[in-house]
Amino acid sequence: MKAGKVTLVGIGPGRAGGMTADALQAMEEADVLCGYTVYIDLVREMFPEKAFYVTSMTKERNVAVGR
Repeated sequence: MKAGKVTLVGIGPGRAGGMTADALQAMEEADVLCGYTVYIDLVREMFPEKAFYVTSMTKERNVAVGR
């Protein structure tokens, strides 16, 4: 398995204008965007070419460790 990099970003209120340039750049450079369904739905249209991994609330540890 190839080693990768995980970058955590906050999306602010979920609109492009409310996100930092660093957050937008990190998402643009990502191969996969992971997050809660509600948060991914806020950015999905901005990154239609991306793969998404969506979870329900409280599953963040499992996502981080690949379960």
